[in-house]
Amino acid sequence: MHAFKPGDRVELVSYYSFWGEPFPQGTVIRTTDRTIHTKMDRNGKMIRLSPDDLQVAPPKPTKPTHNRQTNSADAAQAIRLRLAQYR
Repeated sequence: MHAFKPGDRVELVSYYSFWGEPFPQGTVIRTTDRTIHTKMDRNGKMIRLSPDDLQVAPPKPTKPTHNRQTNSADAAQAIRLRLAQYR
């Protein structure tokens, strides 16, 4: 029996991608005795794979939260420093 369960993040093993590209990743939708039904991230298709073709993937990255005051203050400081070079 395999260790994958619905909701797990998985990626296809290396022979499914080209050199220099990230491994195709997806989310497990359903499992049976012999196959894992996975919804792929890139195209949204659901494909069936053998558990031998999958490995656990790192969690999906979340969108970074930016503090606009800090970023604008840093930008303003950078502009002041740049202008000071020309004085």
